[in-house]
Amino acid sequence: MADRSTSPELDIFIPDFCQPRSVAVIVIGAELLAFTLVLANARSWAEGLDQLAVSSLYIQWAALVSSGLLCATRRRLVHMLNWQAASIAFLIPLLVNLLLTLMTYTIAGQGWLASGWSAHRNLGADLMRNLIITAIVSGVVLRYLYIRHEARRSVAAQHQARLDALQARIRPHFLFNSLNTIISLVRDQPEIAEEALQDLA
Repeated sequence: MADRSTSPELDIFIPDFCQPRSVAVIVIGAELLAFTLVLANARSWAEGLDQLAVSSLYIQWAALVSSGLLCATRRRLVHMLNWQAASIAFLIPLLVNLLLTLMTYTIAGQGWLASGWSAHRNLGADLMRNLIITAIVSGVVLRYLYIRHEARRSVAAQHQARLDALQARIRPHFLFNSLNTIISLVRDQPEIAEEALQDLA
């Protein structure tokens, strides 16, 4: 990922997770992810609904806590290089999922979870699975955000280049027309011609 060369606040590819729109996208995306994972693993609709309730709760918590931390660290992220900001944005969801998985097993050990969630599951297997899924999703999302950001920068640069080229073409014609107008006024209306020269300067 290329380093930033312009204003960091305008050039950072990681979106502002403090904005309501970003939070809404995260909530919808997290729910779609939960539904997809449950749909791939459930053996029946009844089992799927139980799994969806637990998975939605877990994934929503993980997504919202991660976005909250990204929101809180944004002021520092905007002053970092792109690869540094991307590394932190990649590690935050992993750490959140690590802690949430450990908390889930702690709560399960106290018997506070619904009966549909087995407290005899393998912590190591669940932890590895959650971290791998989180790493894949985070990597894909960050890559998408970076590509979208670079595309927007490219479009903006092309528009600015066209505008600069247009201005460069207009200025000589404007100067030429202004001088012709002043020359026509020099003999008949010298005072107006003098004012026009001052305005042109």
